[in-house]
Amino acid sequence: MRRALVGLFCLVTLLTGAGSALAQRTTGDIIGVIRDDSGAVLPGVAVTVKGEKIVGQATTSGAQGLYRLAALPPGTYELVFTLAGFGTQRRSLVKVSLGATTEENVSLKVSQLAEEVTVVGESPVMDSSSTQVSTTYDRDWVQNAPLRRFTFFDLINAAPGVNQNTSTSSRSTSLGSNTDENSYQLDGTDFTAPFTGAAWPWPNTDAIEEIEVLSLGAPAEYGNMQGAVFNVVTR
Repeated sequence: MRRALVGLFCLVTLLTGAGSALAQRTTGDIIGVIRDDSGAVLPGVAVTVKGEKIVGQATTSGAQGLYRLAALPPGTYELVFTLAGFGTQRRSLVKVSLGATTEENVSLKVSQLAEEVTVVGESPVMDSSSTQVSTTYDRDWVQNAPLRRFTFFDLINAAPGVNQNTSTSSRSTSLGSNTDENSYQLDGTDFTAPFTGAAWPWPNTDAIEEIEVLSLGAPAEYGNMQGAVFNVVTR
């Protein structure tokens, strides 16, 4: 009997751990299409990305000119596009947000010279394939928002549709949900109290890199929740 109980406990633990492992959302992606001056897609273009947290990551555009740089930590990046017979193009200040997909389409010009074009400017973060209702706050906002900073709840409560519970500062509601229907994630780990629905640890607000609030349309891997997903990534 004791062995059966131990086995059942281990099984429940493994299943719970597997569910938590699925609900990890600590990075973002960059995607795009590469074309030439005539609008034809360009396969075989080498795409390199560099940033504060990425030493060097590279990929190559496919047969339809598509490329994808996945699992990038939130931050600002520089992209370099190179293909023999075409001028090199460099894109600076390409922003990647937590859980978001940045679309960066590029057009390369035919050139027999070793010329390089640099485009500087922040690109808007847009994920046209997603139906999620979400808000993302980057490091600049976290550092400079005119809010008190006692806990990270002071930051997430600024998101549209999110309100602080009147009875306690460690609970929030989203679009009318109950305080025990939310999910709290810290660097890919679920730290939601199983019985009360509160957040167990309170990360120092000065250590936060980015915050994502998924008010509606959270991915299915989060599951078993009717409220919002509050996703916090530290520096």
